Amino acid sequence: MPDTRIILSAKRCYLESARFDRSGLKGRVATASFEAIDNGFIGARRSWSASASVLRTRGMITPECEVQIKLVERFGRYIANTDMHFGNLSFFWERLAGTLSLSFAPIYDMLPMLYAPEKSEIVERAFKPPQGAGDDIAAELARQFWSGVAARDDVSALFRGIAAANSALLVDR
Repeated sequence: MPDTRIILSAKRCYLESARFDRSGLKGRVATASFEAIDNGFIGARRSWSASASVLRTRGMITPECEVQIKLVERFGRYIANTDMHFGNLSFFWERLAGTLSLSFAPIYDMLPMLYAPEKSEIVERAFKPPQGAGDDIAAELARQFWSGVAARDDVSALFRGIAAANSALLVDR
């Protein structure tokens, strides 16, 4: 988990985190976005899960990595992340014996984008959780996420209410 800090201004709250693709003062860690990987080796960009299955079939990721990607994709849908494009997921990469090996980089930009302001204005939106998978661990993790947001005093009362309602939508899925 990278070092993080919250920065508050008069109108905004920011979460700053240390970059995972850096080493020391000037070093870089070999990373590539899912967009670059999909464009270079698959060319479909259908969904994170579909592309992960292709990468696993080709031996570029492990079965465990495929499971992680599918879990993160489902979790994102359960927390109303409407901005899960292929640029928002990355891999560490290395060449081993002439073969490209990918491993899952830390998650970033995973937040309930459904509620992002438009032109600095809050727009009321209704969350409709995905259907299916009642025993899905992603749904339980998302319920815990929403419950945690609902319990924070540094979140506005309005959004705490939204979070509590969203948590309730995920009970017994």
